[in-house]
Amino acid sequence: MTPRATRNRPSGSPSTQQPTPAVSPAARLVIAILHQAAHDYAAGSPAAAEFIRGRYFNFYCDLIGVHPDYLRRQLQTHFPSALEATHQ
Repeated sequence: MTPRATRNRPSGSPSTQQPTPAVSPAARLVIAILHQAAHDYAAGSPAAAEFIRGRYFNFYCDLIGVHPDYLRRQLQTHFPSALEATHQ
């Protein structure tokens, strides 16, 4: 009889680590919406810039526990010309 593989796992193996919290399907949908908005914003979409400045963006960020102003600052830092192009 061979020993079970679970007995020979080194410490720190996946079986001894804390499980990763599951992300709900609703949260995955919200993340996908925000991801698409960020992608469109980076491409210079005026509609995406308007969405990111709006209240629905705040709502979606709140649903997944991300501060909307933090996310806006990150987008403006990484894509500064995208917002300027949409204000003209």
